[in-house]
Amino acid sequence: MPNVNDLKDSKFLTKEDCEPDVLLVTIAGWDNVDVSLESGPPRMKYTLNFKEVDKPLVLNNTNGQRIAALTGKDEFDDWIGFEITLFNDRSVSFGGKLTGGIRVLMPQPNAPAATTMPSPSQMADYNKASGQATPDNIAARADEARAAHVAKQEPKATADNDIPF
Repeated sequence: MPNVNDLKDSKFLTKEDCEPDVLLVTIAGWDNVDVSLESGPPRMKYTLNFKEVDKPLVLNNTNGQRIAALTGKDEFDDWIGFEITLFNDRSVSFGGKLTGGIRVLMPQPNAPAATTMPSPSQMADYNKASGQATPDNIAARADEARAAHVAKQEPKATADNDIPF
Protein backbone atom coordinates (compact mmCIF):
# COMPACT_ATOMS: atom_id res chain seq x y z
CA MET A 1 0.00 0.00 0.00
CA PRO A 2 1.48 3.41 -0.92
CA ASN A 3 2.16 6.01 1.75
CA VAL A 4 3.42 9.60 1.94
CA ASN A 5 7.07 8.47 1.97
CA ASP A 6 6.56 7.11 -1.54
CA LEU A 7 6.22 10.72 -2.73
CA LYS A 8 9.84 11.50 -1.91
CA ASP A 9 11.99 11.39 -5.00
CA SER A 10 15.56 11.39 -3.72
CA LYS A 11 18.59 10.47 -5.75
CA PHE A 12 20.29 9.45 -2.48
CA LEU A 13 19.44 6.69 0.01
CA THR A 14 16.90 7.76 2.61
CA LYS A 15 15.92 6.20 5.93
CA GLU A 16 12.77 4.87 4.26
CA ASP A 17 14.95 2.85 1.87
CA CYS A 18 16.15 0.94 4.96
CA GLU A 19 12.67 -0.12 6.07
CA PRO A 20 11.11 -2.42 7.01
CA ASP A 21 14.33 -4.41 6.96
CA VAL A 22 18.00 -3.54 7.02
CA LEU A 23 20.07 -3.22 3.85
CA LEU A 24 23.12 -5.44 3.49
CA VAL A 25 25.31 -3.71 0.90
CA THR A 26 28.80 -4.04 -0.56
CA ILE A 27 30.79 -0.84 -1.00
CA ALA A 28 31.58 -0.42 -4.70
CA GLY A 29 33.14 3.04 -4.69
CA TRP A 30 32.84 6.64 -3.58
CA ASP A 31 32.27 10.08 -5.09
CA ASN A 32 32.34 13.73 -4.06
CA VAL A 33 29.02 15.15 -5.29
CA ASP A 34 26.92 18.29 -5.01
CA VAL A 35 24.00 17.53 -2.66
CA SER A 36 22.51 21.05 -2.68
CA LEU A 37 18.99 21.88 -3.75
CA GLU A 38 18.69 23.16 -7.30
CA SER A 39 18.28 26.76 -6.16
CA GLY A 40 21.01 26.73 -3.50
CA PRO A 41 24.76 27.15 -3.56
CA PRO A 42 26.84 24.01 -4.15
CA ARG A 43 27.35 21.70 -1.13
CA MET A 44 29.90 19.02 -1.85
CA LYS A 45 29.61 15.79 0.16
CA TYR A 46 31.19 12.37 -0.06
CA THR A 47 28.89 9.52 -1.06
CA LEU A 48 29.31 5.76 -1.10
CA ASN A 49 28.09 3.63 -4.00
CA PHE A 50 26.97 0.05 -3.55
CA LYS A 51 26.69 -3.03 -5.76
CA GLU A 52 23.18 -3.90 -4.57
CA VAL A 53 21.37 -0.54 -4.81
CA ASP A 54 21.36 2.27 -7.36
CA LYS A 55 21.21 5.17 -4.91
CA PRO A 56 24.37 6.32 -3.12
CA LEU A 57 24.59 7.04 0.61
CA VAL A 58 25.55 10.59 1.61
CA LEU A 59 28.36 9.91 4.06
CA ASN A 60 28.27 11.74 7.39
CA ASN A 61 30.95 11.72 10.07
CA THR A 62 29.18 9.16 12.29
CA ASN A 63 28.77 6.60 9.52
CA GLY A 64 32.28 7.28 8.21
CA GLN A 65 33.74 6.61 11.66
CA ARG A 66 31.68 3.44 11.97
CA ILE A 67 32.87 2.12 8.61
CA ALA A 68 36.48 2.96 9.50
CA ALA A 69 36.07 1.03 12.77
CA LEU A 70 34.48 -1.95 11.00
CA THR A 71 37.07 -2.15 8.24
CA GLY A 72 40.09 -1.04 10.24
CA LYS A 73 40.85 1.35 7.37
CA ASP A 74 40.62 5.14 7.14
CA GLU A 75 40.95 5.53 3.34
CA PHE A 76 37.74 5.34 1.31
CA ASP A 77 39.46 3.31 -1.43
CA ASP A 78 40.28 0.63 1.15
CA TRP A 79 36.57 0.22 1.98
CA ILE A 80 35.70 -1.05 -1.50
CA GLY A 81 34.51 -4.65 -1.32
CA PHE A 82 33.48 -4.52 2.35
CA GLU A 83 29.92 -5.44 3.29
CA ILE A 84 28.08 -3.16 5.69
CA THR A 85 24.57 -3.17 7.09
CA LEU A 86 22.45 -0.01 6.90
CA PHE A 87 19.34 0.56 9.02
CA ASN A 88 16.95 3.33 10.04
CA ASP A 89 18.00 4.35 13.55
CA ARG A 90 14.91 5.99 15.01
CA SER A 91 16.99 7.63 17.76
CA VAL A 92 18.78 9.96 15.31
CA SER A 93 17.86 13.58 15.93
CA PHE A 94 18.12 16.61 13.67
CA GLY A 95 17.40 20.17 14.71
CA GLY A 96 16.52 19.02 18.22
CA LYS A 97 13.82 16.60 17.01
CA LEU A 98 13.85 12.83 16.65
CA THR A 99 13.74 12.24 12.93
CA GLY A 100 15.43 8.90 12.42
CA GLY A 101 18.26 8.42 9.96
CA ILE A 102 20.48 5.91 8.25
CA ARG A 103 23.19 4.35 10.39
CA VAL A 104 25.83 1.72 9.77
CA LEU A 105 25.18 -1.21 12.11
CA MET A 106 27.98 -1.81 14.59
CA PRO A 107 28.15 -5.31 16.07
CA GLN A 108 28.35 -5.40 19.85
CA PRO A 109 31.56 -7.35 20.55
CA ASN A 110 30.99 -8.19 24.21
CA ALA A 111 27.22 -8.44 24.21
CA PRO A 112 26.07 -11.68 25.85
CA ALA A 113 24.13 -13.99 23.60
CA ALA A 114 20.42 -13.98 24.36
CA THR A 115 19.28 -17.44 25.33
CA THR A 116 15.60 -16.64 25.80
CA MET A 117 13.38 -13.68 25.19
CA PRO A 118 12.16 -11.91 28.31
CA SER A 119 8.49 -12.38 29.06
CA PRO A 120 6.10 -9.44 28.64
CA SER A 121 5.85 -9.08 32.42
CA GLN A 122 9.68 -9.04 32.73
CA MET A 123 9.84 -6.36 30.02
CA ALA A 124 7.12 -4.37 31.78
CA ASP A 125 9.06 -4.62 35.05
CA TYR A 126 12.25 -3.48 33.32
CA ASN A 127 10.51 -0.64 31.53
CA LYS A 128 8.81 0.48 34.74
CA ALA A 129 12.11 0.40 36.65
CA SER A 130 14.03 2.18 33.91
CA GLY A 131 11.34 4.78 33.24
CA GLN A 132 11.21 3.88 29.55
CA ALA A 133 8.01 4.92 27.83
CA THR A 134 7.14 1.95 25.65
CA PRO A 135 3.76 0.53 24.61
CA ASP A 136 4.08 -2.24 27.22
CA ASN A 137 5.16 0.25 29.87
CA ILE A 138 2.35 2.64 29.03
CA ALA A 139 -0.20 -0.21 29.05
CA ALA A 140 1.11 -1.42 32.43
CA ARG A 141 0.84 2.10 33.85
CA ALA A 142 -2.71 2.38 32.51
CA ASP A 143 -3.64 -0.99 34.07
CA GLU A 144 -2.20 0.14 37.43
CA ALA A 145 -4.15 3.39 37.26
CA ARG A 146 -7.40 1.52 36.43
CA ALA A 147 -6.85 -0.91 39.30
CA ALA A 148 -6.21 1.95 41.73
CA HIS A 149 -9.34 3.75 40.54
CA VAL A 150 -11.50 0.62 40.90
CA ALA A 151 -10.09 -0.02 44.39
CA LYS A 152 -11.17 3.48 45.46
CA GLN A 153 -14.70 2.91 44.12
CA GLU A 154 -15.34 -0.45 45.86
CA PRO A 155 -17.26 -0.21 49.15
CA LYS A 156 -15.35 -1.20 52.24
CA ALA A 157 -16.24 -4.50 53.87
CA THR A 158 -18.24 -4.25 57.06
CA ALA A 159 -18.70 -6.61 59.98
CA ASP A 160 -21.79 -8.88 59.92
CA ASN A 161 -23.39 -7.02 62.81
CA ASP A 162 -23.20 -3.72 60.92
CA ILE A 163 -25.57 -4.96 58.21
CA PRO A 164 -28.90 -3.13 58.65
CA PHE A 165 -31.34 -6.03 57.99
